[in-house]
Amino acid sequence: MNEERNDPIQVVKIEQPSDTITTLSSSTCSCLLQNNILLFGKKGMMTAISLDKNKMTVLHQYSFSGTIEQMWYHQQMHLLICLINSKLESFQVDLNKKASNEVFKRITTKQIKNIGPFECFSTFVRKGVVFIAAVDTKKKSSITLIESKTDGIFYKETKVWNAEDKIVGCNFVNQNLVLVYPNKIQIISFFGKSETICNKSIIPFKGKPRFLELQLNQILVHTGNCVYSIEEDAVNLVPSDYPVITISKMSPFIFFMQEFAHNKFYITYRLEPMTHASPHSLDFRRPEYYKGSYMHEAVPVFISGTSKQLIYFTPNPKWYESAIQNGHYQSAIEFITLLGNSADEHSEQFKKCAYTLGVMNKIIEFYKNEENRTSENIITILNDFKMGGISPKNILVFLELFLFHDFITDLHSLFQDWFTVSIENWKKDMVKTFPGQLVKNLQDALEEVIKEKNTALKNNKTVPLQNHFNSEGHSTKEIIQAIVTYLMAVKSQIVNKEQIDGETSEEREIFYTSLVVIVYYLSPNSKEMLELLQNTKFLFKTVILKILEEHTTINKKLLIEYYISQNHIDGVFNINGISYYDKRNAVIRILQKKETGDKNKVYKKIEELIEEKIESNGGRKFIEENNMKLQDELYLIFGKEKSVLGIDEICTIIEGWEFGIKDENEVNEFRNRLSCLYCLKCYKEQGETEELGKEVIEKYIIHIKYASINNIILTDEYIKSFIEISNKYPSIVEKINYSIISPLYYKIRACIGLIQHQELMPMLLQVCKELKEQEEVLDDIYNDSFNQLVKFMLKLFNQKKIPQNVTKESLMTLLYSPSIQKILKEEYIPLSLVNNLFAEISLIIFTSTNPIEVYHHIHQQIVKDHLPGTVIRFIWDLADPMALPIKGGDEEIKEELKIFEGDEDRQSILEGIIGYLEKKKTKKPEGMLLTDCYLEYLKIATSDRLNATSKLNDQMQNTPVLQKHIEKDYDKLPWILRCRIQHTKCKYKGLLEYFKQMKNQYSSTFAEDSFCELDNFIRRFDRTFNFDGTSGSIAKMVRLIRQNYRPFNKVHPNHIGAETIMYCVCQMNISTNTSALLSFLVHLLLEKDNDSFDNPFPISFALELYSRFYPIIPLKFTEGEFKWLGVKFDTFELNIDIETCLFNKMLDRVESFDDLQILLPAIYSYARKYFYLSIYSNAIKGLTINSNKRYEVIDRKTVCYKCHDQISATSAFVVNNGQYAHEDCNELNLENPIN
Repeated sequence: MNEERNDPIQVVKIEQPSDTITTLSSSTCSCLLQNNILLFGKKGMMTAISLDKNKMTVLHQYSFSGTIEQMWYHQQMHLLICLINSKLESFQVDLNKKASNEVFKRITTKQIKNIGPFECFSTFVRKGVVFIAAVDTKKKSSITLIESKTDGIFYKETKVWNAEDKIVGCNFVNQNLVLVYPNKIQIISFFGKSETICNKSIIPFKGKPRFLELQLNQILVHTGNCVYSIEEDAVNLVPSDYPVITISKMSPFIFFMQEFAHNKFYITYRLEPMTHASPHSLDFRRPEYYKGSYMHEAVPVFISGTSKQLIYFTPNPKWYESAIQNGHYQSAIEFITLLGNSADEHSEQFKKCAYTLGVMNKIIEFYKNEENRTSENIITILNDFKMGGISPKNILVFLELFLFHDFITDLHSLFQDWFTVSIENWKKDMVKTFPGQLVKNLQDALEEVIKEKNTALKNNKTVPLQNHFNSEGHSTKEIIQAIVTYLMAVKSQIVNKEQIDGETSEEREIFYTSLVVIVYYLSPNSKEMLELLQNTKFLFKTVILKILEEHTTINKKLLIEYYISQNHIDGVFNINGISYYDKRNAVIRILQKKETGDKNKVYKKIEELIEEKIESNGGRKFIEENNMKLQDELYLIFGKEKSVLGIDEICTIIEGWEFGIKDENEVNEFRNRLSCLYCLKCYKEQGETEELGKEVIEKYIIHIKYASINNIILTDEYIKSFIEISNKYPSIVEKINYSIISPLYYKIRACIGLIQHQELMPMLLQVCKELKEQEEVLDDIYNDSFNQLVKFMLKLFNQKKIPQNVTKESLMTLLYSPSIQKILKEEYIPLSLVNNLFAEISLIIFTSTNPIEVYHHIHQQIVKDHLPGTVIRFIWDLADPMALPIKGGDEEIKEELKIFEGDEDRQSILEGIIGYLEKKKTKKPEGMLLTDCYLEYLKIATSDRLNATSKLNDQMQNTPVLQKHIEKDYDKLPWILRCRIQHTKCKYKGLLEYFKQMKNQYSSTFAEDSFCELDNFIRRFDRTFNFDGTSGSIAKMVRLIRQNYRPFNKVHPNHIGAETIMYCVCQMNISTNTSALLSFLVHLLLEKDNDSFDNPFPISFALELYSRFYPIIPLKFTEGEFKWLGVKFDTFELNIDIETCLFNKMLDRVESFDDLQILLPAIYSYARKYFYLSIYSNAIKGLTINSNKRYEVIDRKTVCYKCHDQISATSAFVVNNGQYAHEDCNELNLENPIN
């Protein structure tokens, strides 16, 4: 070997064992089994040998009958296919076996008949199927396709091609098939539609061709003395100065055995690639003499039978250095790769240098030739940078300073404000890792790159360089997309590394920030952009915020992702217009990280989220009514079962929240509620274990303590969960003192008591007793008990027996039914179906074996223990005279009333007793008890909730005996009943009772309010009514009042003044259509300056009242009206004048012109009436005076009714009411005429 030339090949000669060498020299074919294991075939034998340095070892020899003509081996399948005596045979190869027949196991199973004779074959593996194209021996012009499984069994054959000429060889190039004829080479498409792709005439030859596969889509074919390079659709002659005897390969070298002179043979080897004349390709020659040698195709092994030598070539480990120095970068790379384990310690470094120097040439070509500016070339450059060990940061620097700066200026503009790396900095960084002997090479290459860059820019001053960027049809977007794809692949290989190739944190930030900017420029809403912001910590904050500063939906989404990746929870919450759900999602994702930054900040934000959730959903009401929604929210936020925090840690966090609540008890209740809810959710979602159950119960007990202080009502579902856990793991609550549980939560208390073997009803009654001081709570329980029972019944009977508009009475009727009670006994489970103390007691009674006895016992116990009045009222509500009667009847009721005499709860007890007695519907004498209860109820009731006043009014109207009984308590009766009693005795005294009530409710706007409520009452029955002062309007008002108002009845206006007025309007004299009582009221209202009669109302009230009703108000009372009113002047106690004319009295009281204006309608009406009466009277008078002349006829019998003398025909006379009198007698107005 010539060291000066630094030959890449070393020659090894082996002479032992000589007999094996002699055997191998007559081989007819061979193949490579492994890297250093070769298989040779000849007549009757296959020999496997291994080569190690200068030693050859025979591993296996396998004998068979026939001559092996061709062989092919697939290492992964361990499948060997041979052509033996022109027939295809397959073998499974196992080199680990010892016996040759086990190493080469012949496959005897055949699913096809035709396995030969064939001239030659070629194989192609596709989707686990081995396709074998074989040339038929008989026709020698047809191709048969045989398919084999990976196990070597031939299962299908197809005739696929018929040629016009004799085929002497075939070989696959990718999926196409190369057919070699004695004078041409043909390429056909083999899969799919068969057709000719290429026909190439060649120098005619004899014998069979030899094929050498260089790569998937390129082969060499040796025919005669020539070599052809064949690709998928092209055939090219490889130039050679001498005839080629045979060919072989050891990448990156291709070996040609050439005959330089007669019987003088030399080995020429050249560097790949062979696709085109490469400026980096070299030829080397070995002036060795090999006569009659066999040359192995896959490995350059030469066997000479004459000299009994086996000669093979191995790479020279040091050759790559000179290759790189001389510019053969690709060959050096391939050479170092070939060395494998034999490479020295510097080879990998030099390999990277070869990549780096090679990429500089590609960049130069990129600037020189427009045709090279394609996305494929850009990616090739970037890949070579990567293979050269160039850091990701420096790769991005190249992209910005060269590609973006020169070709994509709008993308470059996104880097200008912050990207400070210069070309000089980049050059310095690039040479840092280069070995000393190659630094000059790199520096020269970099200078050449910069020179070509400047030249290109100079030449394109008039036309921007980027306009020349797309000559191959690639858009800028496609090229950037290719760059992004490459960079994302680079990023995926360096994830989770603390450092990238020894770079500083600033260099990491340059790489990642640049990558984000490029991806954002390409497609801000791409998945790559999201991935970058989600998984990258090393970013320049100011740059990211700058590109995302515009308020768009996608920018907001990206900004959220950025802040999450940086664990910057404050940044997320400060984003303008961010939704609750985005904030919650950010908190969840940050919590799921191992590194969350300032944890306390995150916990504080969770507190803010929960507070926001509550405030936006109705505040406290949402807390109390939606326990489970809050529970789900907490469980979702803290990461469900994947939480990085323990349950105790999370509870501690929750119990430290403040929520801006100042009241200590309130905030403690809320904290512990949330803590308990979270534990409960964990229990339900994570297996319902006893350990978690214990944790939940402990949280319940703590929360209940604070909830009771604030009188918080717990939801059904919340309480139900406690009961379920307690019943499942009773040992958890066995030692809890149930009596410490607040009576507000009777179900929890009773549940614990039942587990500790206590009786249920006594516990419930004790709860009632302890609630005595909490009247509002008892009232709420009482008021809700009906609803709870209705819900339970609706659910139980599915609305089949329960009407939608169910009332309390109809519900109780159902509960009294034996058939319903039977169903209830089967379905009711204590403490599980209702969440109301009174409803629970009700169901216990009605589901007992003997409801009457149980009820009577409970009733007695409640009275005995003097339980609160609301409880007694409730127990009385359950009673029914027929279905659930009170033992002892009215006497026991009276006895119970005595027990609670003077008690503060007596009103509630009376309400219950009255309800029971009303069900009896009894008459005298039993009815007296109900009346007495009404009367006593009205004495102590703050409001008449039972409408007892109206009911007593009905009793007085229907039963005279009861009226007298009621009158005994006159002074203690409500004013309306006193009015009725006085009304029945004396009308004006009834009005005086009304007047007293008017004075009691006097206000400065009393008059206006009275008439307003009067109009409102009338509009209940006629919406179109509008009082305008006309006689028609007055008549309509009077009619509507008389039709719809009944004194002392339930339908009343909302004002005593309006009610008094309507009471008077209804008391009318049918014959005269006037209301003396209304006139009396006006007299009362006009009374002023009277020390013995108090009248606080202004005169305008009386005037307005008169002007509204003057057509039905008599101006002066008649004797009959005085009698009807009950006025007896000898006993009339009021010191007021009611005998004078009302109109005169009103005119005397007028105080201003405004008062007079009120009376104008009445004055006009009376003026018209007076004028009419005056004219009418004068007409009558004239008629009487002239009657003897006009109408009257007298005779001798006509006498004066005054003096009883005859009236002569010539006498003047008058007629008064049909009686005749002398005119003189009439004028004397004789009272007692003379006989």
